Amino acid sequence: MVTICSLEERPDLMRQLRAFLNLSLERDFISREFFNRVVLEDPNQESRYILFALEGKELAGSLIGVRRIRAPPDLVEEHKGLAWIKALAVNSKYRSREIFTKLLNEFESLVRSDGVERIHVSDFSLWYFSPGLDISYEYYLEMLLEHGFKKIGECVNYELDMLHFHVPSRVLRIEKSLKKDNIVVREANIEDKERTVKWVHENFSSCWAHETELGFERRDAGVWIAEDANGSLVGFSVYGALESSWFGPIGVSKEVRRKGIGSVLLYKCLRSMRALGRRYVVIPWTGHLFFYSQLSTIKEVRHYWKMEKQLVT
Repeated sequence: MVTICSLEERPDLMRQLRAFLNLSLERDFISREFFNRVVLEDPNQESRYILFALEGKELAGSLIGVRRIRAPPDLVEEHKGLAWIKALAVNSKYRSREIFTKLLNEFESLVRSDGVERIHVSDFSLWYFSPGLDISYEYYLEMLLEHGFKKIGECVNYELDMLHFHVPSRVLRIEKSLKKDNIVVREANIEDKERTVKWVHENFSSCWAHETELGFERRDAGVWIAEDANGSLVGFSVYGALESSWFGPIGVSKEVRRKGIGSVLLYKCLRSMRALGRRYVVIPWTGHLFFYSQLSTIKEVRHYWKMEKQLVT
């Protein structure tokens, strides 16, 4: 008999959760540090939204849900009617409709009572396991579609093997050309933190600003910036902010795009990561397919669907 309970009711089950996710989501590898950041250190996380399905005494399924109730502050009101499923996993022995349906129904019931109108899968900015549902997970995809979720977008993760990384002569020539146009690309220092974070917030988003701030603060992370002749920022890129092996975000001012600034920033960051000894690098959550296809070190591309279910029609 399947029973559903929450972390609030069974805090002892948290000890099993990371291992369970790793064995039930076969294409994902969730370290202790990653799990702690995405779940335990998420200021929005509520224990009543972490659900477990038990077959007798055995953990057979889990759903980690969340609403944006605290951070970033400027997105709380905007996301008031939205909830997320960060992860939904069912043990391979129990992949019937019953466990999946009971977990999903319990979560929908909880969020409906909190006024939620829509549910997204996975794409919870800053504290996410993945940017959507990996379409290689056929069981989960079929079950979500069957339960009323629809595709609303798509993106990819690029996975790089840095063994043969090098900076192409083409990019070196671009950098020289930029210098002639008085655009300098350099690694930012702590004195650049405040203005860089502010600039990213104003020109891109609060989530990217948060990641940029972490790029200045975390060990083995960093930020590269591009400045014009007046010393004004025109571009930025970050590495190691959320995860030590992750590249991004990256952005360039609209007025100076198509000059190659983004390519130079990209290679500067990757070179910094290679210098730190990063053998494998992930470029998560992007739709800029042609920009990143210039990298010869890409070994795998993971394709994700962004999915949504409307609870109120």
